[in-house]
Amino acid sequence: MSSSFTRSELRKVAKYYRLVSWAILAGIGINALLLLSASYPWVQLIASISFIGVCIFQIYVLYNLAKSLKLSGALIVLIVLSTFVPILALAILAYMHEQAMKLFKSAGVKVGFMGANPDSIKDE
Repeated sequence: MSSSFTRSELRKVAKYYRLVSWAILAGIGINALLLLSASYPWVQLIASISFIGVCIFQIYVLYNLAKSLKLSGALIVLIVLSTFVPILALAILAYMHEQAMKLFKSAGVKVGFMGANPDSIKDE
């Protein structure tokens, strides 16, 4: 991860950082639904279709956050491929969350429960 970020780049990271929080919640929810739906085939079908949607959302979020954090191409590919393993995807989301948190703390940006507010990052 590069150490120099402009304010506009920080706003872009903040946008995807907020989405990571939602992706983590969606991942936890869909994993719980998949576990609880084992005895109900129709619920399992709905959960499986939802799982595909959550995977697509996680890929979108992880790819864009990794690009905005200026990670290497090989690492981005590994991160995106990890989304197909449910528990590993949550671990990668947590790792990316931590990387963005470190960036914002070093830049002096206030971070709330659901991430940093992109509107709070003003040009200097």
